[in-house]
Amino acid sequence: MLMAVALASTGSGGPPPVQGDFDGDGTMDAAEIVEEGGQYQLVIRSGARNHRTFVIARFEKEDLANVYLTRKDPGRSQTWCGKGGDTGDGPCAPTSVLVRHDALAFGTEASSEAVAIWTGERFQVVWLSD
Repeated sequence: MLMAVALASTGSGGPPPVQGDFDGDGTMDAAEIVEEGGQYQLVIRSGARNHRTFVIARFEKEDLANVYLTRKDPGRSQTWCGKGGDTGDGPCAPTSVLVRHDALAFGTEASSEAVAIWTGERFQVVWLSD
């Protein structure tokens, strides 16, 4: 199964995979875009024994050329809401996030950035800019 995921990512046309301890368990995880059934998914594969796979986002094929993946270092970042991105149609929270260990950052070049933060059970995507 892991080999199939790895092979699928090589032909996606997206950015190269990124490694980091995204779930804070002390093992290296891998984030990459894979094609599955004609859909392009950003996944994080846990480096732990169970090798769980988490789908973080989905992309259209035509968007892949502008997508980037990177590792965000620990620290506090202001979110899209904290930068005044609230449209007034509902709660806009949080205004900042604290990354305690490596986090996956992704988005589109010169346009958007999000981080996938481990909650202890899953990854929560928080937009830093849009």
